[in-house]
Amino acid sequence: EGPNEKCVPLGRSLYSTSMGGAKEIGGGALGLRGFFQSLRPTQQGLALNVDFSVTAFHESIGVIHYLQKRLKFLHDLPRRTGLSLTTEERKEVEKELKNIRVFVSHRDSVQRYRFHCLTEETTEKLWFEDRG
Repeated sequence: EGPNEKCVPLGRSLYSTSMGGAKEIGGGALGLRGFFQSLRPTQQGLALNVDFSVTAFHESIGVIHYLQKRLKFLHDLPRRTGLSLTTEERKEVEKELKNIRVFVSHRDSVQRYRFHCLTEETTEKLWFEDRG
């Protein structure tokens, strides 16, 4: 139970920054060290198999900063103010964010969402109805 609280479980593996730190591998990705564990039946009984493991995780950074690391056309984002994304650029952004889990940091409660797609409307034209 202790490792599940302090580590990131992924299948039968556990990963943590405390096992050697996180190594930035570029493109908004980090390499984390961890270990794989499983019980194996042997002729002498059960054997615990523990092996060293490394895998890549997305960096925990803002979505815009993440996209700037992944997509070359967004590197000079401050110069692009007022320009909307082309259809091809929007498809690239959607491809990079597909199924990525994000959380909002501007509210008191932590809300997690999974990215689905971008809207075709610009933020100036996008309105939400008030439920109240």
